[in-house]
Amino acid sequence: MRVQQTLLLAAALAVTGAVLMLDSQAMGASPTYTVVDLGPLPGGVESGAYAVNARGEVAGWSRSGTDFSPVYWDINRTCRGLGISGGGAGPQEGRAINASSQIIGAFNATTGYRAFLWDAKNGMQNLGDLPGGSDYSEACDINDLGQVVGISSAATGYRGFLWDAHNGMQDLGELPGGDNVSYARGINNHGYVAGQSKASTGWRACLWYPNGNIQNLGELPGGADQSIAFDINDAGQVVGFSDASTGWRAFLWDADNGMRDLGDLPGGKNLSIARAINNNGQVVGDSHAAVGQRAFLWDAEHGMRNIDDLVDATGTGWELLYGYGINDLGYIVGYGRNPDGNYHAFLLVPEPATLGLLAAGLGAVWMRKRPGTLRLRCASLRAGSGTEGLRDGVTE
Repeated sequence: MRVQQTLLLAAALAVTGAVLMLDSQAMGASPTYTVVDLGPLPGGVESGAYAVNARGEVAGWSRSGTDFSPVYWDINRTCRGLGISGGGAGPQEGRAINASSQIIGAFNATTGYRAFLWDAKNGMQNLGDLPGGSDYSEACDINDLGQVVGISSAATGYRGFLWDAHNGMQDLGELPGGDNVSYARGINNHGYVAGQSKASTGWRACLWYPNGNIQNLGELPGGADQSIAFDINDAGQVVGFSDASTGWRAFLWDADNGMRDLGDLPGGKNLSIARAINNNGQVVGDSHAAVGQRAFLWDAEHGMRNIDDLVDATGTGWELLYGYGINDLGYIVGYGRNPDGNYHAFLLVPEPATLGLLAAGLGAVWMRKRPGTLRLRCASLRAGSGTEGLRDGVTE
């Protein structure tokens, strides 16, 4: 009954909200966000956020001393552990969360560094690795159907995988002419997977289709044979970054237009990375700017904007460094330096002019049954990771 009431309320307010939204856009109004400091677990010193679902639950990590723990923040913004703590071979993180509050990531298991699936009922599940591997796997994304993608060692090398509860972990293969390396980073609700693969021409962003086919998405003009895809929405739009004649640039790819250079923030070092895209075509990531590293928000109307410029007084003193995910209501999560000088996860909450504006987005999510997850995966926020080059894709 509560769901039905929510649907009716959202639908009733959506029309009013849509009209108000159009009026706001016509006046050229910029969105304003409230900054929420998510903070670490009690006694922790640092935290980072990777993903947020439609309910505002956030997945990420918390650090206490040298120990990193995968965590999530509930709808009350309380940081909660997943029952795993301590050090080990690799960073322990929650990397994505779906509409059912299932969380995926990587942790240090007794069998090696492993991909996990966690939920409140069943706790932590080790997803294993591909046959012939060397006890290594990482989960990068999960869709609302519970399908998980990531990377695993295998008899043939390091391979992108697709996991589900019925079939277990499956090798997605690689592009022709590659070097037995591929990496699955994002999955949408239709089962399309975005990531990267070695090819005869170098690293390439790629798209795996549900029928098993794989497509090379190419690179931006003038590049040096390297592109990486991080996320895909339900419309099949893919984001990531590519080498280009102007440097490393964030891109947006779709089947009709190919790969589009999203530019970078003014005054920087020609480096930008698109890390997540929602079903409204809004993109978040990070770019070098005149003031240093900064998170950005991109959309077709406004182009790329420094998120520091879009927050209200709650953002005073913050340096919002990395944008890692965005849901369909425009909630953004990432990692930055707070006014006290601490590196903390943040949540940006849109400040609509009226309740109708928010209801318009909520109505769109419910009525179209669009996904509530936000993505970017498998790019470490922290220095010193032994797999940092592979994880960020800037290798060789």
